[in-house]
Amino acid sequence: MAKSDWWKTHFGRKSLDGYGLPKKTADEVKGAARMLGLRPGAQVLDLCCGAGRHALGLAALGHRVTGLDWSAELLARAGEEAARQGLELALMRGDMRRLKFRARFDAIVNLFTSFGYFETDEEDAAVLSGVRRALKPGGKFLIDVLNKEWLMRHFTPTFWQRNPEGEMLRAFNRLSFDPLTSRLDNRRTLYLRGGRTQEAFLRFKVYTLHDLARLIENAGMKVERAYGGFDARPYGLDTFRTIVVARRA
Repeated sequence: MAKSDWWKTHFGRKSLDGYGLPKKTADEVKGAARMLGLRPGAQVLDLCCGAGRHALGLAALGHRVTGLDWSAELLARAGEEAARQGLELALMRGDMRRLKFRARFDAIVNLFTSFGYFETDEEDAAVLSGVRRALKPGGKFLIDVLNKEWLMRHFTPTFWQRNPEGEMLRAFNRLSFDPLTSRLDNRRTLYLRGGRTQEAFLRFKVYTLHDLARLIENAGMKVERAYGGFDARPYGLDTFRTIVVARRA
């Protein structure tokens, strides 16, 4: 399989171990709901929901949540967790470039840099056009990605992650960045319990706030605010995240 299709096989039940995600989820869910101004019972789409950590959190707040993802394995995990927690969660497998919804959602979230996976700007634009169509008039979109400005100021070609989680004890990351395409590659070696190792590869395009906002507005949405974290701190060159809130125009 070509490296451009890495996302089709990368995401599985163990692919996200080692990022310390469970510890971050509650604050991310509360922050996203606050930034969007969600009313009780809002119809929300978690686009690229993965194992459902944000979708489940939003459902627990009383919202009617749909989760869409390409990975059947992660969707199954989300469904199991929803059943365990007694939460209602509509889950469906699909390609984010080909959303079929029409004026259905009060809000759509796309979190944890689940954007920029494709090889062309036209494909990223297709995602955002689908988001705009899926929102009700006045509906809001929140996207959370790695801040390119932070990455350029703090780029480190290699680094270790040493937060044990699941089967993973630690991970060694080898980064490369192509300034012509603005694509970041990460080749990870995972050190697992029992002395096993596993190789993983991921690639995505990193956007400046300016370029991301332009894509969003070209898709027919109006950018309202930009944040640097889920605690609603202002966006800046040294904030690790870029979080944009936009409204269907």
